[in-house]
Amino acid sequence: MDRTNLLIIANSLNADELDAISETLNEHKNENITPYLLYCTPLIPSFYFHLPSIALESEDTHIQAMKMLGDISHHLKISQQHLIHREGSIANQTRHLIKQLHIHHVIAGNMVMQEMAKKPGKGYFNKEVRMDSISKMDHYCQSCHTHTSDLGHNVS
Repeated sequence: MDRTNLLIIANSLNADELDAISETLNEHKNENITPYLLYCTPLIPSFYFHLPSIALESEDTHIQAMKMLGDISHHLKISQQHLIHREGSIANQTRHLIKQLHIHHVIAGNMVMQEMAKKPGKGYFNKEVRMDSISKMDHYCQSCHTHTSDLGHNVS
């Protein structure tokens, strides 16, 4: 059986959503699922870095993002090599990672899902990739053996 790549967007996950992801991943740990964890921070244009306060703020943001990724990955038992910190919009970074990592399914918290729904893919998303909120994750894991076109809803 082929390995299924799952991208979890860590931005704005609350404790209940983290627990739901953790529980579902634990229930399906024997299946061929490779979870990746993405955390996005705002992109600061390079011309702002001549201001010391912006440079320090950017460094602090990076440190906080890495700490957040570490804490969430520890809770979800995701390998350090599958942690991804990117700068820029969540939608754009997700699109890039879907192609780069051959992602089959994307899971995000409700706030991120609402934001992503405002920015349809315009052809960037592979039509085989599904995006679901945390509440639909268990359905996805139970369906790992089915073709991805049978899962969730299309993002186009």
